[in-house]
Amino acid sequence: MARFVKGFVAVVGAVLLLGATAQAAQYKGGIKGEPSASLTLTVKAIEGDRYVTRIEFKRLPVECDGGQNRTSGDASAGKPGEPGIPIEGGEFKGPWDFGRISGKRRGGGKIAGTISLKTDQGPPAGECKTGELKYVVQK
Repeated sequence: MARFVKGFVAVVGAVLLLGATAQAAQYKGGIKGEPSASLTLTVKAIEGDRYVTRIEFKRLPVECDGGQNRTSGDASAGKPGEPGIPIEGGEFKGPWDFGRISGKRRGGGKIAGTISLKTDQGPPAGECKTGELKYVVQK
């Protein structure tokens, strides 16, 4: 019984420690001039530093080889092997799985910036690009 309790305490301690080092917040919003498009950024505090770790997008307008379209999905932010795109001085800029993103914290729990996407969706759409889109998301 003592061995079980000791193991249980160690597991609970590890869970509490992980929870304290990886708190996540979601910022949700839209794309300027595109009322049906949406964007969600996940921001995590890891060991005292903040990172954009995940990007979810819905109905982003894209120009494809096969014509205009809309695309949705989600992807990791940052370079492989890194926890995400670091936020320094309230600003961030970097790669994500399908393009580039930048942003700056504003008052009222908002982040504003630009995002671009480039992906190959296969036939009949082919290669698709957004160009640079402006966004605003809020906590």
